Amino acid sequence: MVVANHSLIFTRSTQTIALRIVNPAFVLPKVSDTTVHILASGPSIQTNAIEALGCESVIFVNGSISLTENYKFDKVVAYVITDPRFIKHNCSIPLQYYQGGYPLYISALVAEQLWQDAPDFLVQYADYIYIIYPVDRPIDDSLIALQQTSLLGKIAVTLNKRTRLKHLKHSPYHSINKKIGVSWDIRYGFVEGGTVALVALQLAYSLGFQMIHLYGIDLINSQQPRFYENQDNAAPTKLDKAITHRIVPSFDWVAHNYQQKGVQIYNHSPISKDLFRFIPYRAD
Repeated sequence: MVVANHSLIFTRSTQTIALRIVNPAFVLPKVSDTTVHILASGPSIQTNAIEALGCESVIFVNGSISLTENYKFDKVVAYVITDPRFIKHNCSIPLQYYQGGYPLYISALVAEQLWQDAPDFLVQYADYIYIIYPVDRPIDDSLIALQQTSLLGKIAVTLNKRTRLKHLKHSPYHSINKKIGVSWDIRYGFVEGGTVALVALQLAYSLGFQMIHLYGIDLINSQQPRFYENQDNAAPTKLDKAITHRIVPSFDWVAHNYQQKGVQIYNHSPISKDLFRFIPYRAD
């Protein structure tokens, strides 16, 4: 894997594919709606009125794309995968349910895992796949973060190709609070928060949505299988250790910042309805 011409390049034998990196030179697609629904994988999503979202803009993350087996969605905005462990344990899900036609946003690590486990998938859908990256690990040769960080941050990026969030506190493209943060424009990198749903949330804001609804963000019952799993095939999770100190504070920081820009976020999971300070619960 190499980076060239704003793309991630993979080569095997005589075949080469280029996956476009979402960076400042990238033009994000325009959206016609003001409201979007982010569908995550917590078991509670089975209690939501998903069929009512058939004509609404939706974003899938990880295994929630399997909802397309039982429901029809006319306006899929995106599919997001950032953790290579999802591919390692559930590669069959995107292979079965993703059929192109809308953007698939993945991290470089996910792309590498797919190239290892399902290279034909990357080849088939290369025109729809876009690479997004954590702000502290830019992958473009231009090292975008050099334009945003303090002097110490620039030195760190130059030496290690990695910076710490604290070095981005003056970035015009992010709002950082110690070890958590949020991106105002995903083309300058997303801020990790322990769950792919937070990345999808930053994507939704970057695309211009003004009202964002979250489904399947259960968190408390993270030891329960995701709705597409059972007790025998459930992939391991690290949510329990991160919920209190990282995930919940990150959701609240994102919501608080976006609300100041006029964007409203609602939680539709009855399981986590009391966890957040800035994300009100709304029943279907």
